[in-house]
Amino acid sequence: MDPATIRRIKAAAALRDKTASMVLEEAAKEWLERNPVQEEVGPQGSARSAGSA
Repeated sequence: MDPATIRRIKAAAALRDKTASMVLEEAAKEWLERNPVQEEVGPQGSARSAGSA
């Protein structure tokens, strides 16, 4: 990730009394909600993403 972007995330997170990791996890969850992945059951019953090897 671009170092300037990391610095901006850290600064914005600190203003909200959060860690950068907390902010990035929240952003990732929101992105996944908007971009769902269809999952299929693998050979041993575990879920895996469609198209994964």
